[in-house]
Amino acid sequence: MRSLWVGILCLLAFGSWFGCSTSAPHYDYRQLARASLRLHLDIDMEDNHLLYVEAAEWVGVPHLLGGNT
Repeated sequence: MRSLWVGILCLLAFGSWFGCSTSAPHYDYRQLARASLRLHLDIDMEDNHLLYVEAAEWVGVPHLLGGNT
């Protein structure tokens, strides 16, 4: 019985170190707002935010021609 209590206490004390807890994703809402305005899109919570932020950074960058073919 004593080992059961020790096990329960260890699980409660160290559970968050082993992935037993959940946390909400961290969003930079300023970056998302800038990306939304720059891309003229509404970005939903289910969308890939990093993709939209990266795409917004490339808007207006001139295209450089390259290659021989």
